[in-house]
Amino acid sequence: MRLYFKKLEIFGFKSFADKITVDFEPGITCIVGPNGCGKTNIVDAIRWVLGEQSAKQLRAGKMEDIIFNGSRTRKPVGLAEVSLSLDNSQNILPIEYREVTVTRRLFRSGESEYYINKSPCRLKDITALFLDTGMGTDTYSLMEDKKIDFILNSKPEERRTIFEEVAGVMKYKWRREEALRKLESTQANLMRLSDIISEVKRQINSLDYQARKARQYQKYREQLKRLEIRRLMKNYTKIKEEFTQGEENLSSLSSQAERLSSECKQKEDSTLQLRLQLKEKEEELTKTQRELFSISSEISRFEDRLLLGKERKEEIEGEKAQLREQIEDSNNKITLLDEKISQTEKDNEELAKQLDETNTAFSSKEEILHSLTERLVHLSGSLEERKEALVELMNKTAQTRNRLISLELDRKSLLSRKEKLSTDEKRRCEDKEILQGEISSKQEELEREKEKLTEINERNNLLVKEKDSFVESLKQVIDRAGELQQKYSLRSALVQSSSELNQKEALVEEVLSRGFSGIYGAVKSFISFPPEYEVVLEKLLGERLQYLVCEDTQSALAVIEYLKKEKKGYLTFLPIKELPVSNPGPVIPQDVVGIPLLEKVGYEKKYQKAMEFLLGNIFLVDNLDQVDPMEMRSRQEEKSKKEIIFLTKEGDILTSSGILSGGSREFLEENILIRDKKVKELEKEISQLKEELDKTIVQRAKLEEKISDVNSQIEKNNALSQKAQINIAQLGGVISQKEELRKRLDSEINLLIDEQSIIGKDISTGATDVEQLSNDQKAGETSQKEIQEMIKELEKDLHSVVAQEKEEREKLIELKILKTQLEEKKRNLQSEKSHLENEREGLLNLLDQRKESLANLEGKVTGIEEVKFSGEKEISSLSESQNKLEIEQKRLQEEKEKINQNLQEEETILGQKKGELSRIQTDLTQEKINSNRLSLELNQINEKLTEEFNLSLDEALQTVSQSPVDTSEDYVRSIEKLKRSIETMGPVNLAAPEEYERLDERYKFLKSQEEDLIKSSEDLHKVIGKIDGTTRANFKKTFTSVRNNFQKVFTQLFEGGEADLILTNEADLLETGVDIVAQPPGKKLQNISLLSGGEKALCAIALLFALFMVKPSPFCVLDEVDAPLDDANLQRFTMLLKEFVNKTQFIVVTHNKKTMEMSDVLYGVTMEEFGISKLISVKFQKPSPA
Repeated sequence: MRLYFKKLEIFGFKSFADKITVDFEPGITCIVGPNGCGKTNIVDAIRWVLGEQSAKQLRAGKMEDIIFNGSRTRKPVGLAEVSLSLDNSQNILPIEYREVTVTRRLFRSGESEYYINKSPCRLKDITALFLDTGMGTDTYSLMEDKKIDFILNSKPEERRTIFEEVAGVMKYKWRREEALRKLESTQANLMRLSDIISEVKRQINSLDYQARKARQYQKYREQLKRLEIRRLMKNYTKIKEEFTQGEENLSSLSSQAERLSSECKQKEDSTLQLRLQLKEKEEELTKTQRELFSISSEISRFEDRLLLGKERKEEIEGEKAQLREQIEDSNNKITLLDEKISQTEKDNEELAKQLDETNTAFSSKEEILHSLTERLVHLSGSLEERKEALVELMNKTAQTRNRLISLELDRKSLLSRKEKLSTDEKRRCEDKEILQGEISSKQEELEREKEKLTEINERNNLLVKEKDSFVESLKQVIDRAGELQQKYSLRSALVQSSSELNQKEALVEEVLSRGFSGIYGAVKSFISFPPEYEVVLEKLLGERLQYLVCEDTQSALAVIEYLKKEKKGYLTFLPIKELPVSNPGPVIPQDVVGIPLLEKVGYEKKYQKAMEFLLGNIFLVDNLDQVDPMEMRSRQEEKSKKEIIFLTKEGDILTSSGILSGGSREFLEENILIRDKKVKELEKEISQLKEELDKTIVQRAKLEEKISDVNSQIEKNNALSQKAQINIAQLGGVISQKEELRKRLDSEINLLIDEQSIIGKDISTGATDVEQLSNDQKAGETSQKEIQEMIKELEKDLHSVVAQEKEEREKLIELKILKTQLEEKKRNLQSEKSHLENEREGLLNLLDQRKESLANLEGKVTGIEEVKFSGEKEISSLSESQNKLEIEQKRLQEEKEKINQNLQEEETILGQKKGELSRIQTDLTQEKINSNRLSLELNQINEKLTEEFNLSLDEALQTVSQSPVDTSEDYVRSIEKLKRSIETMGPVNLAAPEEYERLDERYKFLKSQEEDLIKSSEDLHKVIGKIDGTTRANFKKTFTSVRNNFQKVFTQLFEGGEADLILTNEADLLETGVDIVAQPPGKKLQNISLLSGGEKALCAIALLFALFMVKPSPFCVLDEVDAPLDDANLQRFTMLLKEFVNKTQFIVVTHNKKTMEMSDVLYGVTMEEFGISKLISVKFQKPSPA
């Protein structure tokens, strides 16, 4: 046996309230017992522990019903637990244990637990462990009435699962289902990934405009930062002064608190010392009380022992008196027994003489009787031979007569049966015609439903196409709206920028028109750029082109005063005299070809200092590859603090600090051109864009409404389609059922016709048999009379010898009775003598025992006296110790009360000191709160500087001290103005560049994931194809073997006949069903549903053993499968069991005695207590072969 059950442990499962253990051995284990005692519950326990999830299969309403629910005398239990141990020494199961124990536990709360060798696991792990081993809940190894019905009456497609288990393809099927689930998940993930990629691509396209908007926002934020720092530093100075004053008050209160705290500590120390003294006294007092209690207990114990000794002494005295009386009585009995034994010996001698005389007479009579008996035997033999011949002849005559009667009855029965069959045939034909009409009607209804479904699907397809068209239009509208929104925002920003630029140019013109002294004009009016660099330089210099060039600072201050007074605006000045000396020019690396911009720019010589200040650090290069920024920055730091800027014709810019700018030159030119347009044209374009955007939004709303309507219609059509599909499926099922019924009627009609033909032949054959039997009966009656005459003569001689033999036998019996009586009397005398001797010996032994017991009691009395003396002495000693401890207890109690009084006085003084300290600490706490509040406000200012502006306090103070200080009204108003400007910008995505990079990386990652999913989908298709190929090959091979075996075993069990297994669809081996046809001996080939109960059981058993011949299951449970079998079939069934017992371990639930006789181990299930099953086991020892 490669793998078999070793042990089954059940607790709380159904009727097994107490834990039971069923030990299995290789071979056949029978489980027997009356109906309703719980035999099948053992089978259910095996099914349940192997993973059964259907409560119906376990004969329960819900899974919690399998837990023992109590009885009249027992309470319900809280859980059901079953453990099954298997021998895995050959490593059949895929687990590295020689013994595997599977445990399942269910609680009343509905929670389940699974274990493999006491390690928690999942149900999935147990199912995978037993895959393709022939073990499991739905395998062919568990055979019962319901399973027989399933095998014989289920659909061919359902019956296929048994063959899959034998073929070993269940694991492939399981893997295929897993692969299909993964494939479905992969396809869903691929669809979601495509949607995500489209969305990410759209987001990337919308980030460009947001980045440009973020730069302007950063500029405003920088100005706002400077103003916020100034405001924070003013608040910091005010709070710092309040904090200093609070620190002084805090110091004064702290010194007072420290003094009072020191005094309280001293009092607490003295109080603590008194408490320690009090605790020591209490411990001493407790110890004394404990010792006193111990001594009192000892005294009580000794007194109880003395009292017990006294009572025991009195009992012993009574026992001694009783023993003396018993010894005297035993002596008297012994004397009487000696007299009886002497009389018995005399009677025995007299009986021996009488017995010898009787034996002699008995032998003489036996010889006479023997001769008579021999003669009687001879006559009896002759008479018996004649009687046997007569009986045999009478039996033949009676059989002939009975046969004639039987043939006549059969003829009448066959005629009646033939008439009934004819009637049944007519009725079946009528039913067939009615059924055919119903099938036609249902088929017409089915066609109508199919046409209806086709129409609905066509409508739905049109709606889906219409929806797709709307969705595409909506997508275009949304894209168009996004483009219009972007253009609208860009044009608005350009209008605003142009407005601000025009305002500044108008302000410059106004200042120049005023004729201020020392004001020369704007930088833009003094300079001319090379045409190829004009656009790039205008973008680079920006508002610096509007700087006013002036003679000195005084000239600039005069204009600034005018601007402040008139509240005209804000300008920047370049005072030529105050500008640094002429720039010596930055150092150009030897290996870089660069031209200073000043060499390409036209300007008047008197403005040279201003031009050098603005443009002296800008150099023209062909491309930026000629410049090494790191080397450039290191050289620049050595010789000049001014940053170097490299510029190309394409507009690419590189600074020595590493900042790089570049992009589309057309975009720059477009911005310049747009900026140069008239504001009215831009505003007109903005108005048109806004109008078009509003139309697009309305169009989008209409499209969304149409899509919603189409979706609603699609949902309605889907509901109608689903309803039509359900109707089609129901009609298909009804038609299939009626077609099956029609085929069954055809089969029954053919059977009725065949049976009528057979009955006609039987009637014809019966008439010939009647004539032959009548002749045989007449010849037998003549021979019978001759034999009867011979028997009369022999009986007459026999009666004479019998009378003589009877007389002699009666005399012999009388002698035998006398002899027996004498022998019985002799045996009785000997028995009585032996009994008297045994009784005498027993009395002697009893006498010795009683004498010994009397001596033992004397010794016990002496011991009790000694214990009494020592106990009285010990009680006296303990009483003295008790008096001393009571005096010590009183002294300790007085000292404890004195210490307690001193402690209360000290605690009163300590309470007063603590009250005063509490008041001081309240004031101190309030000051600390104020100090903490001010400190917190200072810290908040400091944290705000650090978190919002990334400045330390010292750096902020230095920043404020280096810049002019404005009044409170100035920077508050400026802050509000900047905030309004920031608010008008709307939402700004500061992380636009970083988000663009992140999205780009995500886009690439998602594309790679999409490729991986496509490859994974292809791999799964290949795996499924490989699994299907293996499954087909294994299933085909196994089916062929099982089919051949089934035909052989069926013929063996039925002693003839034919049977076959047929594939319903040989072209599709993955889904084909398996049909069973059978032809028992003497019957036509027919469907197994027409077989009798016993034939069905034999057919199922034949299939079961055919499966075992291909793939033996480690075990097989047979639950009363032999119930429908008669004795002959049962004999063949048991012989078949014996053939497989070396390959498979059988567990048989049965009521049949012949099946029980085969078992190696017999378990009886009883129910001594109502509702509680118990187990009784018997193990049979098979006789070893000689």
